Amino acid sequence: MLLYELSFGQHEKSIARQSAQAREPLPERIANAPQLLEGLELYHDAFFDLDTTRSHIHGFTRISILDTKAYAEAWEFDEEQTAMLLYVVPRMDTELITYLKSKRVTTSANAEPSASSNAAPPKSRRR
Repeated sequence: MLLYELSFGQHEKSIARQSAQAREPLPERIANAPQLLEGLELYHDAFFDLDTTRSHIHGFTRISILDTKAYAEAWEFDEEQTAMLLYVVPRMDTELITYLKSKRVTTSANAEPSASSNAAPPKSRRR
């Protein structure tokens, strides 16, 4: 579900609208999109809430287990819900980080070198 959302979710609505306007069937990947099972929205939403607690400025960082526990406490999760959250979040986090790393590698490989990267380094001003 997470990987589907990251890959297609942002374009899904516009593709669906275009299909409807053209009176064509939805593409198979949208028509057969994965569905979140009932009751799992809690963990799905929690993951995206917890995703805001970290920054990837200095590289990819994981969601802190302390933040996850604090989230469960703040939202008054029971023991079973907390255990499930502590199980699900690190696994979703691993998938997200793997996805982001692959996108970074793909983007870097497809990027054209800028003119400044081919230029000679500036000369020293020392005399």
